[in-house]
Amino acid sequence: MNEAIIYFRVNAKTENGESQALGVKLSLGQPKKTIEYDKLAKSVNKAGIIEYLHLDELGVTPNDLHVISPEEYARDFGED
Repeated sequence: MNEAIIYFRVNAKTENGESQALGVKLSLGQPKKTIEYDKLAKSVNKAGIIEYLHLDELGVTPNDLHVISPEEYARDFGED
């Protein structure tokens, strides 16, 4: 079975108040059925992800969280 992974770009602020893009790779485990990435991406509850990852403590809002493709993640943040 394939692992279900979703990729994000997070626009966060540093301690100095500067904007910084961070990559987040979130594994959802191995579902019983294959899930199309586009369908998975559309179903994301951004507020829930932010809370789950405690990104709200860094001032991240749903407008700062963007679902990206695996290719964008690899290009911008590396494979791992």
